[in-house]
Amino acid sequence: MSRPTTPNIRVARIDKNGVDKTSLQQIFEVDADFTNNTEYFRPDTLEKGFKSEAERVSAEIFNKLKNKYKGDEEGLVDAMIKEVFKVNNFIGNSSFYGSYVYEIIDTEFEYIISIAYTTYW
Repeated sequence: MSRPTTPNIRVARIDKNGVDKTSLQQIFEVDADFTNNTEYFRPDTLEKGFKSEAERVSAEIFNKLKNKYKGDEEGLVDAMIKEVFKVNNFIGNSSFYGSYVYEIIDTEFEYIISIAYTTYW
């Protein structure tokens, strides 16, 4: 028997010409373990001045990729979203989450990121 699942969708908006270390925060904020449950934060997250694990992970992903994609904002956004799914205990890399699919919609003023995923209960 398979585990019961719940379908979910997460939509985030990233302003063009405004991709920065906070761009992914709204994606991670769907999970309370990245926002409110400080017992799941890495031990030094708050000491380093981050308000949440969501803020820290967003900054780490941006800083890791920003120089590689300098001048290619669309490539940077795509690479950053791919990194989201590699983060421990988050969509794509946790026994709590099931399968996922994402799309980046490039509009005139922003990137709209749509992530559909399942969670187990």
